Amino acid sequence: MNAPCDSIRLAAAADEDSILGLAGRIENFQTEDVECIRQLWRDYLTGGEDPDRYHFLVFEEGGVIRAFACYGHRPLTRGAYDFYWLATDPETRGRGIGRRLMARVEAEIRGLGGYLVLIETSDSSAFENTRRFHESNGYIRIGEVADFYAPGDGLVMYQKKV
Repeated sequence: MNAPCDSIRLAAAADEDSILGLAGRIENFQTEDVECIRQLWRDYLTGGEDPDRYHFLVFEEGGVIRAFACYGHRPLTRGAYDFYWLATDPETRGRGIGRRLMARVEAEIRGLGGYLVLIETSDSSAFENTRRFHESNGYIRIGEVADFYAPGDGLVMYQKKV
């Protein structure tokens, strides 16, 4: 049975260990990725009302965080947002949790006056499912940069108007 959408909420300071622990269990996340999430998390906790701050949402089920998302306003734009991270517990994938969390992020962005969501990911075969996921959620591939992350590991960019 799918958990209801009301299981999605703003992340709280007490969620740090769960979020970082979940990030550490994602097979495609490297140590540097987890450290980046840690830094964005710290910025989220101290960002106050800064309009360019990062935002974190979590999907909680039975008191356990099963997924999280991080997004933020792209500086110097009037309504473009970067969707930085979406991580779903490997044990709960395939249940629509990522889709529901992505839809909530898009709704939050619209509520903040946003109109455009940008996503960047790797072109490596390890991220093929990630790219398919974005495309199945209406994101359009808008560009690529070869050898962006490392030689042989390029960048793929997506956008969606919300």
